[in-house]
Amino acid sequence: MGVSEPIVSILMASYNHAAHVGAAIESVQRQEFAAWELLVADDASTDHTLEVLASYAADARLRVFPFRINREHHMRNYAAAQARGDYLAFLNSDDLFLPGKLQQQIEVLESNPQVAAVFTHVQCIDQHGRRLAGHSLERVFAVDNQSRLQWLRRFFLTGNCLCISSAMVRRACFHEVGGFNPLLIQVGDLDLWIRLGLKWDLHVIPEPLTAMRLLAGARNLSAPGPATSSRAIVECQQVYDRFFSTDGLEQLPTVFPELAPLLREDSPARRCYVLGRLATTLPHQALRLLGFRKLHELLRDGQARDSLLSGNPRLLRMLFLSEGMAALDEDGPGLWWTVRLPAGEDSGAPPVWTFWTAAVDRGTVCLSIPNPDCACRLALGLEARSVKATCRRLCLYDPRTGVVILDTADIPGFVLKAVRSRRRRKAARFEGQTRRPESRGRRCLPQIDFRAFVSPEIDIEAEIEVRDTGTYVRQRLRNVRKWLRRKLRDRILRKNSSSEGQGSGAEPPHAGGR
Repeated sequence: MGVSEPIVSILMASYNHAAHVGAAIESVQRQEFAAWELLVADDASTDHTLEVLASYAADARLRVFPFRINREHHMRNYAAAQARGDYLAFLNSDDLFLPGKLQQQIEVLESNPQVAAVFTHVQCIDQHGRRLAGHSLERVFAVDNQSRLQWLRRFFLTGNCLCISSAMVRRACFHEVGGFNPLLIQVGDLDLWIRLGLKWDLHVIPEPLTAMRLLAGARNLSAPGPATSSRAIVECQQVYDRFFSTDGLEQLPTVFPELAPLLREDSPARRCYVLGRLATTLPHQALRLLGFRKLHELLRDGQARDSLLSGNPRLLRMLFLSEGMAALDEDGPGLWWTVRLPAGEDSGAPPVWTFWTAAVDRGTVCLSIPNPDCACRLALGLEARSVKATCRRLCLYDPRTGVVILDTADIPGFVLKAVRSRRRRKAARFEGQTRRPESRGRRCLPQIDFRAFVSPEIDIEAEIEVRDTGTYVRQRLRNVRKWLRRKLRDRILRKNSSSEGQGSGAEPPHAGGR
């Protein structure tokens, strides 16, 4: 097959990867599938990357597009505009294609017209090309195939789990959704996966056909760091805003079927409110910021506000208290509130519902949960070590009427708590506990029969107190050290005083007859 008719266009954005770009090109040349073109857009490299690229000019399938100003254009979008193949594959200039990658992906796309993009599992390698077996990123990208709706759910709840260098996308689908957002540097790939997932299926080949290189000293663009985190907070709000689009809200009941009880009085405003409330109870700081922003935008509309308040008069109180417990000034550890089936019935079963709240010192946690319509128990878990969380009062409300349907102040000795120490690797999770006389000091785990409540939604208010036991212990140790230093100093002073007294002929204080 001639160079004039490539089936796959491989898009590579290069920047200062002179040490690795040659290996990346050679990994493409070693592919058994030969009907490809490689388009390299260089983002104004300052090392000798262009010289390395020039050394491969003998391969007519390689085209290089050098730029003089860094970030002047989006490199992958520019390369995609020059592409001639039916499919687009992406390759970072320090990553590698492993044997058989292109052939297997093309077979999937040609036999599954409803699939817009195909991914693979990955192997992690170091800067010298040595395998980093068992690296955590290999587990992140070792995902199973899921339906389109399950992919969208996973992206919203846990973020990206698909490696861009493993991706192959139909060129027509890529251009239909608008390509990459040129303003997104950290999460532009996730943004593209979400837009594709809103229309078509995604597929993963469960084999490591891509090698992802991890550079020493956290020199990868996606490596953790203050700059990466700052950009991600800004960009993720734009990305997850896709779920609040018309297409996203239309698919809300199928992406999150557990939210269906909250959508009995369905409307676009109601869907936006339910999704915004969900976003505020997730650990990702950008999602919490986006959730509160969406709720404020929604409630500024008088008609939408009146409609929502008619169904939940406690809505503004819940929003006020939730903002105070959101810890939006930092992305710290939190508390996991889990609704589970009763003991003995939940073996192997996932939680009925899970919420995240910040582990602030003291305050009132507010949650809105769909009525599980069964008997359940509430569990409290911790993310951080050396932390103790205590909930001494828990109130359940009917949001439609504001009537209290359960108040643990009426249960003597109720306490809901969780403790996690540094010596225990796993988070301790204790359910609601009461110490009643008949329990003889044993912990009783009360359960709540939600079938007794007719409301499709339940509001929860919990008064909590969180203490950093590590800080407490460290303070105690500091106090002990101060006390020991003071005692030692006093002892030395007494000894010096005694020595001076003996030297002057004075009788020591302890001298005397026996």
